Amino acid sequence: MKNPFAGILSLFARGTESICGVDFGSSALKVVQLKKKNGQAVLETYGAVALGPYVGTEAGRAVRLSGGKLGEALQDVMREAKITATQCGVAVPMSGSLIASLTLPVRQGQDVSALIPIEARKYIPTPISEVQLDWRVLSEPGVAPSVEQEKTDVLITAVHRDALERLKGVCADAALAPSFFEIESFSTARAAAPAPDAVLGIIDIGASAAKISIVDTGVLRDAHTVNRGGQDMTLALSSSLGIPVAEAEARKRSLPAQTGGALREGDQVASAITARIFGEAREVFAHYEERAGRALGGIVFSGGGALSAGLLAEAEKVFLLPVVLIDPMVQLAAPAFLSPLLARAGPEFAVAIGAALRRLEEVR
Repeated sequence: MKNPFAGILSLFARGTESICGVDFGSSALKVVQLKKKNGQAVLETYGAVALGPYVGTEAGRAVRLSGGKLGEALQDVMREAKITATQCGVAVPMSGSLIASLTLPVRQGQDVSALIPIEARKYIPTPISEVQLDWRVLSEPGVAPSVEQEKTDVLITAVHRDALERLKGVCADAALAPSFFEIESFSTARAAAPAPDAVLGIIDIGASAAKISIVDTGVLRDAHTVNRGGQDMTLALSSSLGIPVAEAEARKRSLPAQTGGALREGDQVASAITARIFGEAREVFAHYEERAGRALGGIVFSGGGALSAGLLAEAEKVFLLPVVLIDPMVQLAAPAFLSPLLARAGPEFAVAIGAALRRLEEVR
């Protein structure tokens, strides 16, 4: 996806050094370039490239590229989008990562570092030595941090070291210098900009998988993956209606999700995919509400799959909660006349924007 307004956006931004966010998705690679001006994040340019054609398949297909091919795609999209930044933040796919919430039987405030690798082995299917393990102690929502608790909640993250090294090499080949690599769910949560006292569910429907997250008091508390995504909806439509994949993708999005249009006759086969995603999301949300004693206030949808026709209307019926489409662009300054275009691009660029926002906060 080439950004036709890159030149206009670049003229609009004048400020500190430019930075970018990179989202290595399963079907597309996305980049966003930001700059800080008078304390405001300013959008300079953005772009995306489909990865399928790099291995001879259709755009929109989830594929796994070699490091060389992925580097080629990154350099192509940077050139097309006129990315000039060298400093960046990178979002790592959930498919090669793990996020788990643990409750340890130790008082909050005590050192838990020795327990983390032991407990993490219960969740990580590979040797601990093969992953980069990190963790964050979570304060109990609604309780002052100074109040000692008899247990400690910890969020652990693990990324396979080989996957990290591969992405580091891809960035180096494109002359990018990442200051961090973070799992994409953290980037999406930042892009959603939840209210500091809210409990929010996030359903990010990518091409190959849906990521279900919970953000409470502005902190990511849990995240799960469902191995169904937008590609499955497209292929189901293609097969049931006997139409090419490209035509099925266009049909899937032919009614803007924001309109709440109902699924048309023949499209119910795609609805079966969303039903599975919604079913697993309900279980994740219900488990958190029971464990934390706090109710979700709403659900935000993100990712390209969230643009499917009728999806938001269907979700409202299932969850009986306010449902909205993520709009990370509202956090960025840009020409007013581009607002409609940028709002439509928001769900697909949320991860890249979230990573860029974190990197921008590091700029002094």
